[in-house]
Amino acid sequence: MTMGQVLSAFDLLNGITIRADMFPIKMAEQKLAQHWMSFYSSDMLLIYDRGYPGFTNFFLHQNKEEPQAFLMRCPLGFSKEVKSFVNGAHKDTISFFRANKYSSEELTSKDLSSL
Repeated sequence: MTMGQVLSAFDLLNGITIRADMFPIKMAEQKLAQHWMSFYSSDMLLIYDRGYPGFTNFFLHQNKEEPQAFLMRCPLGFSKEVKSFVNGAHKDTISFFRANKYSSEELTSKDLSSL
């Protein structure tokens, strides 16, 4: 049985799908998001579920020619910053993430000229 997954970009304000496609089930959600980065305009706020966060995705959104606003829901175990926020008393926070070895290698291997 062939299996796949659907990725869609939905305009919440206007109630319309602006992009949708099917991908192999084994393709990582983070890679799908990276594949679509060039299709979004800088005046859009992109909202992602828990499968999308990662340093590379943060970097690519922030380093487009015009930075892309985004909100990514993170799983509790995503980082020590997320755990600290969940266990704390604050309702919001700003966190700074540093690239680990894997993220650095992934970014080094990418052609970032299209940002």
